[in-house]
Amino acid sequence: GRRMRQMMQYIINHIHDEINLSDLANEMFVSTSTLSRIFKKSTGMYFADYVMRLRVRTSLVLLRTSEQNLTQIAMNCGFSTSAAFNRSFKKVTGMMPSEYRKKYQVTVESEEQETKDELEIREELKNADKALRPPLFKAGISIASAAMLKTKKTTKGSKKN
Repeated sequence: GRRMRQMMQYIINHIHDEINLSDLANEMFVSTSTLSRIFKKSTGMYFADYVMRLRVRTSLVLLRTSEQNLTQIAMNCGFSTSAAFNRSFKKVTGMMPSEYRKKYQVTVESEEQETKDELEIREELKNADKALRPPLFKAGISIASAAMLKTKKTTKGSKKN
C-alpha cells in the first residue's frame, strides 16, 4: 500500500537520474533485501527490471515526437550509456531504438500533410453541404463545423503532450 506508493513516487521523481535500490531503501528506512522483497511481491518483477522498463517506455514518446538524437534520449531517460539504452530497448521492444524511430516517428511533414488532407476533406464536405441543403440549414452547419474543428484542434494539441 503506502510503501509501494512511496517507492513508485521515488522512481518517477528520479527516472532521469541514477536510481538504485540502496538509495531508495535508505530513504524509506528499510534494508535493501526487505525493499527488494516488497517490490518483487507487489510488481512481479525485480526493482532494476522495473526501472529499466519504465525508462524504455519513457523513451518511446521521445523517439516518436522529439528531434533529440538517440544519445540525448538515452541520457534524458536515465540510461548511463547509449549501449545500455540500446540493449534495454531491444530487450523490452524486440527492436533497436533507431528502428522504432524510423517506423513510428511523427514528422512535421506527415502532420502538415494530415492537416492539408483534413482541410481539403472539410472543403469538399462544405461544398457538398451547400449543394444539398436548403439555405435554412446553413447556420446550423457552420456551427457544427466550427465545433468539429475546435474538437479536432484540442485533440491534436493534446496528442503532442
